Order: sequence, then C-alpha cells, then structure tokens
Amino acid sequence: MTNRASRNRASRGDRGFSLVELMVVILIIGILIGIAIPVWYSVRQRTQDRAAQSELRTAAGAQMAWYGGAQMFTANPVELASMESALDFVAAPSTDPQEVSLFLDPVAPWPGATVIMGSRSNTGRCFYLRLTHDSSLRFGSTGYQAVCDVNAAAAAWTDSW
Repeated sequence: MTNRASRNRASRGDRGFSLVELMVVILIIGILIGIAIPVWYSVRQRTQDRAAQSELRTAAGAQMAWYGGAQMFTANPVELASMESALDFVAAPSTDPQEVSLFLDPVAPWPGATVIMGSRSNTGRCFYLRLTHDSSLRFGSTGYQAVCDVNAAAAAWTDSW
C-alpha cells in the first residue's frame, strides 16, 4: 500500500522540499530579521526622543501663556501645572521620562526673563529648551544620562535639536 501511495505522489509531482531548499528559506528569513530588528530599534529610539521634545514644546506653550499674564516666566511646578495639567513639572533636575524640569536663568536681564526646561526621554537622552522674554527658543541636548541637569546644556545651545 505504501508503495502504491508513494508512486501516486511521485506521478502527481508531490515531492516535497529538500533540506537545502528549507535551509535557504530559513537563511533568507534570518537575514530579513537581522535587518529589521536594528531598524525597528532605531525608529523606536527616535520616537521616544521626539516624545520628550514634544513635552518641552508643550511646556513652552504653557510658559508663554504664564508669561502673558505675569510678564515673567515661572519655575514653580504648581503654577505651571495650572496652565498645562498633562505634564509633570518639577523644580529639580529631571530623572523620570515624563517630567519636565524648570529652571530660571540667573544671568537673564531680569528675574523671570529666561526659563530653561529639561526633559529626559525613555532612551535616557536629555533635551533642553531655553525660552527668553522675546519669545526666542534655543535647543540643547546631551547624551545618555540618569539625571537631566540644565547646567549640562548651557554650553551647547543651537537652533534645533
């Protein structure tokens, strides 16, 4: 019976796959996975960095709204949270990816004329935004750190991240 069944399969062209063919398919799948994983990881890191930058832009909008009423920026997390409740503001260096740290620049023309805000992304990279009384924005970032201290960004202000 098995002899007849194998002859019927052979006459229909149902031979199956050889070991070499299966190994080639597995090799191709492995190469595609080897390419896809680093690309996915890179996209994930960029997305997490953009989330931290977006938090800083949102915080800048809240600071501008506060400045419109008080004619000075604030480093008080409670005052700023009343303007933007979606963010977690702190008056200390940022350690949590969902925190935005606040710091009034002591060398500004007058107290409250310039505010520096920092945020740490989930990748550990720190981003900073410097907002001045004339609405000019400066951006800064540092490498991977456990704590985002605004003093670390003071020397590296640029026009974009």
